[in-house]
Amino acid sequence: MAESPLLERPAARWVVLAVGAILLVLAAAYILLVGLQRGQGETVLTGVHVDGESVGGASRAELVATVDARTEARLADPVVVVASEGELETDRAGVGASVDREATIDAAWERGRRGFLRALRDHARARMGGTVDVGIEVTADRRELARWATDAADQLSQPVRDAAVELVARDGEDDTVDVAVTDPREGREVDPGPLAQEVAGRVERPGEVRVEVPARTRTPDITDVDLEAVVPRAELAVSASVTLTNPSAGEDLVLAPGDLASVLVVLARPEEPEGARLAVHTDGDRLADHLGDEGIGALEEPPVEADFEVTGDTVEIVGGTPGFAVDVDRTAFRVLELATRDDDRAGELAGDTTEPELSRQDAEELGIEQVVSSFSTPLTPGEARNHNIHLGADLFDGSIIHPGDRFSLNEAIGPRTRERGFVENGFIDADGELISVVGGGSSQLGTTFLNAAWFAGIAIVEFQPHSYYFERYPMGREATLSFGHIDVVVENDSPHAILVVTSHSESEVTVRFVSSPWAEVDTWTDDPRDRVPGQERDGFTVEYGRTITYPDGSTEEESYVHRYEPED
Repeated sequence: MAESPLLERPAARWVVLAVGAILLVLAAAYILLVGLQRGQGETVLTGVHVDGESVGGASRAELVATVDARTEARLADPVVVVASEGELETDRAGVGASVDREATIDAAWERGRRGFLRALRDHARARMGGTVDVGIEVTADRRELARWATDAADQLSQPVRDAAVELVARDGEDDTVDVAVTDPREGREVDPGPLAQEVAGRVERPGEVRVEVPARTRTPDITDVDLEAVVPRAELAVSASVTLTNPSAGEDLVLAPGDLASVLVVLARPEEPEGARLAVHTDGDRLADHLGDEGIGALEEPPVEADFEVTGDTVEIVGGTPGFAVDVDRTAFRVLELATRDDDRAGELAGDTTEPELSRQDAEELGIEQVVSSFSTPLTPGEARNHNIHLGADLFDGSIIHPGDRFSLNEAIGPRTRERGFVENGFIDADGELISVVGGGSSQLGTTFLNAAWFAGIAIVEFQPHSYYFERYPMGREATLSFGHIDVVVENDSPHAILVVTSHSESEVTVRFVSSPWAEVDTWTDDPRDRVPGQERDGFTVEYGRTITYPDGSTEEESYVHRYEPED
């Protein structure tokens, strides 16, 4: 075969020879690398270090152990933050730093194994005694670092503390109070932002990280000058008891030093000039909290309402005396005033006189001087109705009817219910039927009250006699009573007030009107007429009335007619 014309050229021959030589060299290098890698076996290439510690010839497990040890050591490197007089120490892990452990292991293990030329170079360096250091890369998570910086700034910061004074009573010792002083202290504020930035820039380097961060200083508003001004005054305030005498019959107020420690307080007033920013203070709320409702009540004297005691025909006014109410706010101010005196720590309770609704003078002006009328109705001992009559009489006993006022007996007694203590008994209804109701029998009070008003000469506005006649009552001049239906109403048309007085026994109930005499009453009752016999009671018609003679000599005639039904 003839040679190619291309190879007949000299330059071409040289190119072919060069390529062939290169291929032979590469083949030889590959064979050499394979042999070197086989010689390396399952170990780390000679001359390889991890974070400065040799791992050449180590197995993968040994490499992993070394990397873990160096990682732990690097993450344990201290981070120290200094701010003014404060210092805080932690480690890399504490600021959110971490290491890519797997990447470090892979980087050391792949020396001599990764890439043809790089692997040859690694083996050549190892053969010549060279070393290579695989560093441990420490990185910080920005969020964790920011969170740590915020917490560190809080710990390094120090709140400003104002001077203060507290009055502290010793346990079990009413006479001994400690004046506890809190000294002022400057505060400092550390900004977490610069702290995080400074640490982030240095956390990847090995060894201790020491960072100094600026702290803003805060000075207290209340200082030693204020302490010097108030402490002597506070010590004086709790040095001895304070006594406030009571102008009434109530108890005196005695505050021992231990009590004063509860009532008084050293109050901060930052808005005042220096030297006056602490002051001994109290107010009505503090005093009221200390005394409590029971304690305040012991100091006060309630007013006593005027009342009338009627014994036979004698009328005596009792009570009607004023009371005393403590003014807690003014008393608190007086306590403070006395407590800060060098001597004479006694004064008088501040308060106001309280008048009764009915004073003695008011009672005297009512004209309630003597019994002007009285009427009694009989009771049969042992009957259930007596209980209702006694209870009803007690309910309107002591009522006062002022001039011009109307008085309703139903309103004065109120509903007759079991809940109010009334019992069941007989009652004659609007149809004249005898039925059993709660409160039955109390209508006897209607007759008794009506006749007391009748003979007192005042106006009779409303009354209704029974349907049947009962011999225990005057004919016609008697009244039934039913709450909400039938009432006895009178009007005091005299110029004097009337006191209604009731009394009762097992045999009778009595109503008396106590006032000033102003009219004379003559009463009359005609003989019954138009009588209709009944098995139980006869029916009949009766006329009756009264003549009232007034102080000026004028008279007024009243007449009434009532028809009683027969009862079979």
